[in-house]
Amino acid sequence: MVEPTENSKPKPMSRKLFEEAVDNAQYLVAYAASKCETSSDGNTIKTLITAKHLIDDNQEEDAEFEAKFWLAYQHIWGLVRPVTAESIKATENKARPTVKRYIIFTVSVLILLLILQIYWVVGNQLTNQLADLLQRETELSQEISANRAEYSAIEIRFKQNEMDSEGFRTSGVYTFYFSPEWERDTLENLSTKARLETDLASLKSQLERNSAILLVWSNPWKWLIEKSFEGTTSADIDQFGLQIASISRLIDETEKELDADPDGSMKIEEARKQIDDLQKQLKKLETDPEANADQILNLRSQLEGLTNWVNQPGLPAQIISQLNQDLERLKEEKTSLERQQRGNINRETSRQAQLAAQFVLVILQSYLLPLLYGILGAGTSVLRSLSREIDNVTFSEETGIQHLLRISLGALAGIMVGWFSFLLPNETTSFIGSVSPLAIAFLVGYNIELFFSLMDAGINWVNKRRPGTPSSDSSSSTKKEDQTAVSRDDSTSSTT
Repeated sequence: MVEPTENSKPKPMSRKLFEEAVDNAQYLVAYAASKCETSSDGNTIKTLITAKHLIDDNQEEDAEFEAKFWLAYQHIWGLVRPVTAESIKATENKARPTVKRYIIFTVSVLILLLILQIYWVVGNQLTNQLADLLQRETELSQEISANRAEYSAIEIRFKQNEMDSEGFRTSGVYTFYFSPEWERDTLENLSTKARLETDLASLKSQLERNSAILLVWSNPWKWLIEKSFEGTTSADIDQFGLQIASISRLIDETEKELDADPDGSMKIEEARKQIDDLQKQLKKLETDPEANADQILNLRSQLEGLTNWVNQPGLPAQIISQLNQDLERLKEEKTSLERQQRGNINRETSRQAQLAAQFVLVILQSYLLPLLYGILGAGTSVLRSLSREIDNVTFSEETGIQHLLRISLGALAGIMVGWFSFLLPNETTSFIGSVSPLAIAFLVGYNIELFFSLMDAGINWVNKRRPGTPSSDSSSSTKKEDQTAVSRDDSTSSTT
């Protein structure tokens, strides 16, 4: 060996590469001695160890020994490959922090995914329950409307029957409300009405609770829906307001009439004044020779009916009872209208809550959840890849870059599944229809290479079948050139 001369010049590049190769060879020798089943020959080990001592003693190597070293280095690398010195160093120094970092990342994505999945399940269940409650409320409202129409039909029939009677023409008061026939015909209707109103009140209570919970659930996005509904009012609610105001005026008038005439004497006194006026008119007509006989008969009939009504026993009590009954009926009708108005307001609130929830569910199901499932699938694949690389001692910094690319591609593939989830069949009879788009997003994130290779194959398949594409033109021209060459060879051989 040649002793090195001391000088201040930097080491040449070949010397640096040789020293680096000698250092790497020691890692390969140690790995081969402890991991490889096939043993290396003694000359290779001796050459590599000798080179290490030359570097440690700062001695120069000659060309013959350097060539011998590189052959030994190639032999030891062929024995341990695909393991390299860089992978051994990276596995010892950087594999553990990398694995820890990816474990924390994957577990964090999993926890976030579980939180959003539970959030989505709760919102989906509340939305379905709200839809069922709204449907049931609509059915009950229709039944109540039919019940009210039936009651009105019975009331109109009784009024028509009593409208032609002498007592009604005289007093203008219906007396059938106190008859047994009225109670008999309206008993079943009133019983059904009470049952339906009880069911509707219970259902509205459930609707209010469900809507309140759903609004809390969709609170971060609620302002979008409220802003879209700002300034809009339901026509049904306005109509109920007009009807309630009209009935309130009738109630006030009836109460004022009761306050002014608590015993019915004023109405009876008015009727007696009408009797006096009718008697005066009748006397005047009877003394008039040109008077119409039909007019006289009509006045006598009115006078007789009004006199009979005033002279009937218990008239003041009947008048007050009728007014009180009318007042109660108006109050019940007002209460019913107010209940329906509150129901419509609650229904509008429930619709807003349902719309807000559906908006959030679409965002979660079509974007966030597929994105996270794709990342989770890619993270799972990275952890398995890291496990294999550590077992095989093939981990390197270049694979770390590939893992980051895999995570990014997994997120992209997951959100693409969310975009095109509408193409999947909804029926559960087929295998594809029974698989959730979220599960497909996870599988696609886990098998990135397969997913994008299928996309590339599909694009190539479409391009090959497009008329006038460069590939088809080039292939056709190539075929023509081959045919021309073959014909030339045939002609040459025949000439020969």
